[in-house]
Amino acid sequence: MTELRIGTREREQVVRSLMRHQGMGRLTAQEYQERVARARAAVVPSDLEGLLDDLEAPPDRD
Repeated sequence: MTELRIGTREREQVVRSLMRHQGMGRLTAQEYQERVARARAAVVPSDLEGLLDDLEAPPDRD
């Protein structure tokens, strides 16, 4: 079965989480840039897999 496409909202949720993690020192500038690029290029949910898996859940601020 084909995955449904994601939208800007889903991509930007991941980008915001990555930004929080980078601000907490959990990602280097290079890691952050690479992951943000992957998140923004994501088309289906599986494209986002692994971008946050190795990071603790940041406090919600949305």
